Amino acid sequence: APLKQAREAGVAANIIAEAEGLCETVDAEVTLADVIGSCHQFKLADTSEEEGVPTEPPSADSDFSKRADTIITRLIDSIEKAQKLQVKMEVTEMAETELNHLSAEADLRKGLVLPKEGTTEDGTPCWTQHNGTQTYSPLEDLVFRNDFLDSAIEKCVAAGTAPGVVLHGQKMQKDLKADLKVAQQEDDERKAKEAAAAAKAAKKGKKKK
Repeated sequence: APLKQAREAGVAANIIAEAEGLCETVDAEVTLADVIGSCHQFKLADTSEEEGVPTEPPSADSDFSKRADTIITRLIDSIEKAQKLQVKMEVTEMAETELNHLSAEADLRKGLVLPKEGTTEDGTPCWTQHNGTQTYSPLEDLVFRNDFLDSAIEKCVAAGTAPGVVLHGQKMQKDLKADLKVAQQEDDERKAKEAAAAAKAAKKGKKKK
C-alpha cells in the first residue's frame, strides 16, 4: 500500500497523517454515496398512474418498513461520520435530503398504526401507541394520533412524497379528525355534567347548614 511504502521510505509523519485523513474522508464520501444510492428503492411510490387515487403505504411492521428503517439508521451514521471528516457539503446535503424524505414516510407509516388497547395494573383502560406512549382516554388517544399524523403528513408534503401516498394519509387524517371532534364533544358534555352535579351537591350542602 502507498502509505506503508511512504512510512518505510521515511516520509514525514505529518504528511502521512494528512494522507491518512484524506483517505478516511474519501472512504466516508464513497460510503455515503453508496447509502444514498440505496435510498431510492425505499421511497414510497403511487400504485396508480391516475391522479387523485390514494395509495396505501406498507404497514409500519412490514419487511419493507424494517429495511427502510435500516437504511435510515445507516444514513444517520454515515452523515455523522461524513460531517466529522468534512466530506463535500453537497454530498452531505444530498444525504440529508434523502434522510428527511425516508424519515417523513416512516413517520407516516407509524402514524397510520392503530394503538393497542389494554388496561394498566390497576385496571385503568389504556391505549399504547406505536412508540410505546400510553394514553388513558379515547380523547387522549385520538389527540396523540391526530397530532402525530398531522406532523407526518406535513413532513411528507415538504419532502415530496408521491401524491397518492399523501392523499391516503389525508383521507385517514380526515376520519381521525371526525372521530376526534365527536370525542371532544362527548368529553365537554361529561365535564359539564360533572360540574353541574358538583354545583348541585355544593348547593345541597349549604342548605343543610
